[in-house]
Amino acid sequence: MNTKTWFASVILSGPEEASLAEGGLSDSASAVIIREYQGGPLWELLLQFDTEPDQEKICAVLGSMSDLGNYKLAVEVDTNPNWVETYRRNTKPLKAGKFFIYPSHFDGQIPSNLMTIQMDAGLAFGTGDHPTTVGCLLALEKLASEKFIPHKVIDLGCGTGILAIAVRRLWPKAQVTATDIDPVAVETAHRNMEQNRVRDKVELRILNGWPDYEVFDLCIANILSGPLISLATAAAAGLPQEGRALLSGILSSQKHEVSTAWTQVGFRTQNILDKDGWTTIDFCRR
Repeated sequence: MNTKTWFASVILSGPEEASLAEGGLSDSASAVIIREYQGGPLWELLLQFDTEPDQEKICAVLGSMSDLGNYKLAVEVDTNPNWVETYRRNTKPLKAGKFFIYPSHFDGQIPSNLMTIQMDAGLAFGTGDHPTTVGCLLALEKLASEKFIPHKVIDLGCGTGILAIAVRRLWPKAQVTATDIDPVAVETAHRNMEQNRVRDKVELRILNGWPDYEVFDLCIANILSGPLISLATAAAAGLPQEGRALLSGILSSQKHEVSTAWTQVGFRTQNILDKDGWTTIDFCRR
C-alpha cells in the first residue's frame, strides 16, 4: 500500500500567473489549490500527487508559458499517512456572512444565530476559506435575501460539497444536484452531506459539464474562467427565464471575458462581488 503523497509547490508573482500555471498542470494532479503565499504578494499553486511527479515535465510546461514570468518550483514527499488529519487539526472556524464553517474537532462555542456547516479538510479542496468559496456563500445569502426561491439547483464542480450544503441550509426544500469530475470529490461531498444531515434531496454525480436535457432554477459553478466560458451555452439552455447562475473561480482580470461570454447567450449581470483578487458574478437569465 502506497503511504506516500507528493506535493509540488509553484511560487509565482500573482493570482493570474497561478491560475495560468494551474491550467497547464492540474490534469495530472489529484488535488489543486491556489492561495496567497505567506500573506502575499506572491501566490502559490499547490498540487498533490499520488505518485512521484516528473519535475522535468512540470518545468517544461511552465517554461512553455510566455506570460508566466519567474517562478520557483519545489517538490516534497510526505510519508505520513495521516497528513490529512494533521491538516485538519490546523483548520480554524470561519464566518462568512450568516454562515459559520467549522471543523469537527472544534470544541468552542457554535453561534446559535448563524447557519452552521461542519467541514473538514480532505482530499477534495474546498473548506470555505478561499475567496471564491466565500464569494459564493455571500452571493447565495444575498440571493435568499432577495426572496429568490429555487426548486432545482445544480452545483457544478462541487468539491467538498460545501456550497450544496449551504443551499440546503438556505432552501431546505430545494432539490440539489451536485457534480464533480473527480470521484474522490464526490465521495468526500457524500460524507460531508451526511455529516451535516442534508444528504436527503441531494443527488451526487460524477460528471463533466451540464447534464443533458435537464433544467434548473439555480446554477452554482465555482470552477475556473475557461470552463465557465465553455459552460455558457449549455447553461442558457438549462436555465429558464429569470433563472440564476452564480459563477466563481474567476480572477478579477478575467471577469470581463466571462461576462461577455454569458451576456452574449442571454444573461444579464445582477451582482458582482470582488474579494482578494477574485470575482463572483450573479447572472440572471433574460
